[in-house]
Amino acid sequence: MGTMLAALGIQAPRNETNYGELGVRVLRSNPFIDTIVEENDIIKKYGITDTIRTSSRNIILGNSTFVYEPRTGSLRLSFESTDPHFARDVVNSMVNNLQKWFQQWEGSSSRQNLNAIEIKLEEVSQEIRRLEDEIARFQTEYGVFSIEQLAEAQTRIINDLENQLIRTEMAIKNYTGFSTLQDQELIQLQAQRDSLRELIQQIEQGQGSGVRRMPSRQELSTLAVEYSHLQMNHQIQMRIFQNLKEQYEVQKLTTTTESSPFSILEPAEVPEEKSRPRRSQICLIATVIGFFGSIGLALLIDLVRNVKNDPEKRKILKGE
Repeated sequence: MGTMLAALGIQAPRNETNYGELGVRVLRSNPFIDTIVEENDIIKKYGITDTIRTSSRNIILGNSTFVYEPRTGSLRLSFESTDPHFARDVVNSMVNNLQKWFQQWEGSSSRQNLNAIEIKLEEVSQEIRRLEDEIARFQTEYGVFSIEQLAEAQTRIINDLENQLIRTEMAIKNYTGFSTLQDQELIQLQAQRDSLRELIQQIEQGQGSGVRRMPSRQELSTLAVEYSHLQMNHQIQMRIFQNLKEQYEVQKLTTTTESSPFSILEPAEVPEEKSRPRRSQICLIATVIGFFGSIGLALLIDLVRNVKNDPEKRKILKGE
């Protein structure tokens, strides 16, 4: 799955957990041992009457062996008892409970990751909506979709008004060249000129009425920076949202397809031969002890006989 996701350019969530070492730690934990004690009735089996909890735990740990091989990633469990069927049942109980623990742990970890990504997705979504509202407010207030359009529109309007002002001033100059009378047409041209000057001044100073407002030329640079920051933050949040969404879908897929991180290679069986002590060792030790014991016994008997037959030695032993 990791290879497939990498081919699509998606980084799969990494899990660096050493399951073998974690399994050994779980096997040695008190809650786990208490479960094994209860399932296999260790207290009754061994007749424990004093310090029940500590003694039963010591019996499990003292007779159990946990061997983890990092090279192969395998974990071997064993339990020694005079009853081979009981030993088998204890080992299988350990394996089954360990598998259940890992399934619950993996499921809980995956759900926690999924919930954390969902919370972060909601936070990013709220930030995106806030930035979109800010951009929409900016566009509605100034009636444009970008600050470049606003600057172009303002420049175009001022240029048109300045051209009209130039034409009006030329008309006034031409009119006064032929006549010095203040007739109605001249008055209208002068009023039009004053109106154009006032309108140009209002636009340059950012005056306006209604919902839309034309900013001043000094405000354009500040608005350009503000609008670019809004767009940049919006793009960043969108990229974050896209990455989180991809991770969310991957986490959902891994959560639904996850199984136990280990499989049982070989279940415990009833052994046909006892593990210890070996019969050959018992015979050898018994033979050696019997040989040296017989020699010692013979010497002791000879010493007692000599003392019994010698009066002087009897007096010495009696302290006479």
